[in-house]
Amino acid sequence: MPNPTVWRPDFRALVGLVMLGITWGAFFSLSRFAGETRITPMVLVAYIIMAELPFFYLICWRRGRFPRIWRPASMIFYLMAVTFGYFIPAVLELQAAPIIGAGLLTIFVSMTPLVTVMLAFVMRTEEKIIANLSVFWWEPLPSCH
Repeated sequence: MPNPTVWRPDFRALVGLVMLGITWGAFFSLSRFAGETRITPMVLVAYIIMAELPFFYLICWRRGRFPRIWRPASMIFYLMAVTFGYFIPAVLELQAAPIIGAGLLTIFVSMTPLVTVMLAFVMRTEEKIIANLSVFWWEPLPSCH
């Protein structure tokens, strides 16, 4: 008898995960082609953001709520997040893609979580990071039965 407390992804979740992987992987190959055109990276990123807006509104509509973007604090947060978390990195990726290639660019971008943890450790922004890393590093891995 199946355990009702165990969550199992349905078919739509698996299809969404595969589509996410395909689009994320294709982004780097397409970045190389886009970088070889004469269109500036800032214009390409602006087009990408404009193409993503309908999907954002569709997701908000399906969830039944929209972010409170018109509050001043929210506006500053979203502008900072899109500038430093998306716009600047995407422009730099599009400029670097024709030079270093899609494979090497993918490796560099995949290192982002590791570099973030290392910076948090060096800057001491996370009090529990040493304890979390020591448990992960020294505890034996659980056996998979």
